[in-house]
Amino acid sequence: MKKYFLNVILLLAFFISSCQKEVPVEIPNAKSKIVLNCIMNEDSLFTVLVSRTKKLYVDDNVDMALTNASVSVYENGVLIENLSHDSIGIYSSKTFKPKVGNKYKVLVKADGYVDAVAEEVLIQQAKITDLNVKDSSYVKSGTVYSKLSFFIDDPANTSNYYELQMQGIGMMYIEGIDSTGQPIPMDSTRIEYPISMLVVDESLKENYTSNSITGNDDYMPQVLQFSDKFINGSKYKIEVYFSSDNFFRTDSIIINIKSVSKSFYEYKRTVLEQNNTGPFSEPVRVYSNVTGGVGILGSYNITKKYFTR
Repeated sequence: MKKYFLNVILLLAFFISSCQKEVPVEIPNAKSKIVLNCIMNEDSLFTVLVSRTKKLYVDDNVDMALTNASVSVYENGVLIENLSHDSIGIYSSKTFKPKVGNKYKVLVKADGYVDAVAEEVLIQQAKITDLNVKDSSYVKSGTVYSKLSFFIDDPANTSNYYELQMQGIGMMYIEGIDSTGQPIPMDSTRIEYPISMLVVDESLKENYTSNSITGNDDYMPQVLQFSDKFINGSKYKIEVYFSSDNFFRTDSIIINIKSVSKSFYEYKRTVLEQNNTGPFSEPVRVYSNVTGGVGILGSYNITKKYFTR
């Protein structure tokens, strides 16, 4: 009986394999699209980076920038300026800066491409108060952390998005000390470098994904993005911690606190998520608010503060 079933299975396998036929399938090569990238703020001249998407399945890494495009900027529906091309796909105004609260549209045209268009309102900065840095404020696993704190007066009845970054300024040094017990610097050049922040406030962890099985690893981003999902309409105290870098002798700290548009927030969030994906992770689609093309038109306003240590 077993031999009979084995013969049946072998016979079926033969018929199935004999019915197979290789059919060549031509995969269409999607047409390139315009890539429009512009992040507005009220302190900078209006600038747009224009390029194109790569073609699939071919070696296509040259001439990505579009240098012969027409780039028009509209403010509240009125044409303000046709930007001039500076270099390598960069189109900018020589005099025009966007204004808070106004709505801007960027229209990009180029021969052989579908028009790309995007709209965005220049975001207003939330009120930031009581910005302060306090040394030796927190100890964890033998590491002593300083604390950065400030209040955000979050506007009510609207979704708001924020970004926090810190940079240190100082000299890089090698391991070892001199005769006075001070670290030995590599040279006298002071450089700027990113500072990782230790985040313990659960209200700021909406973009945190644990990489450990237990979920007990620390959330220490160099760019902290958060929304007002848990703080809407309140005056909320933001607190993060940071420690001195082992390779730098830090003498100054730069604090950058941005109010950002939703499009800016989603774009940066998905880019960071894509950069952190592994070979077995689900693919991440980078956010775009450009119609007819891809890319981002976003906006932000910033509070910048320097601390000397």
